[in-house]
Amino acid sequence: MPLIPHLPSRLLFVLKNGQSRTLTKEGFLSSGLNYGRARSLPRATRVLTASPYGSLYLGANSPSLPFFQKPINMNTRFVILLAILALSYAQQSQQLVYLIRHGEKPENGTGLSPAGVARSQCLPNVFGTKSLYNIGYIMAQEYKKDGGRDRPFLTVSPLAKSLGLKVDVSCNRDDAACVKKAVAAYQKTQKGSKHPKNILICWEHGALTQVASALGVSPAPKYPGSHFDLIWTLNGGKNFNTTSEKCPGDKPLGN
Repeated sequence: MPLIPHLPSRLLFVLKNGQSRTLTKEGFLSSGLNYGRARSLPRATRVLTASPYGSLYLGANSPSLPFFQKPINMNTRFVILLAILALSYAQQSQQLVYLIRHGEKPENGTGLSPAGVARSQCLPNVFGTKSLYNIGYIMAQEYKKDGGRDRPFLTVSPLAKSLGLKVDVSCNRDDAACVKKAVAAYQKTQKGSKHPKNILICWEHGALTQVASALGVSPAPKYPGSHFDLIWTLNGGKNFNTTSEKCPGDKPLGN
């Protein structure tokens, strides 16, 4: 007999950072990043915002009525509560890598446009101390003395300052192997930690595919030129997910 007989075939909990967990009738929690966006769930129905950490969804094969409109027993409530608590903090035990593009650029010259500056000021609200991203290491591509290729550094500088971190700019834009080595070196420092810090990498969008590939994503996608807001979440290269920074004016995913 299932542990939770009145539970729909699948409940999905999606964390703010894109991770997801599935709760089945048998009470099994499976992890992954493959359901990181609501639009990835065919015919899924949002049930509620379970916590500040993410949202709870009905599985695609579940009844059409929202689950929490139905009577549920104490056993079901208890298991769901445990699941939500576990899922809310699950990301703290996994070390993730986040890839983002630099902020918007002016039509001519180096640096950021006003929209790009606004994005750089938005990132502390996205990845800062009040978020669940738990950033401990920030990388941006190496920039030139004349200001060339400086947008990634300028984009994450306000965030780095707010977190008390120094931006690592030791890797050339086209040297994905250097990025891989730097990521591995930092991850090594976090081994044994119950709450390992995560990594944020800001790069030129055309080279992000190579960076993702070097970090184990296969096949690595192309970052769309029409977006500046996408966050690629990597979990050891085995899982990959795309979310949005959701800064003012950002386009909906898929547009």
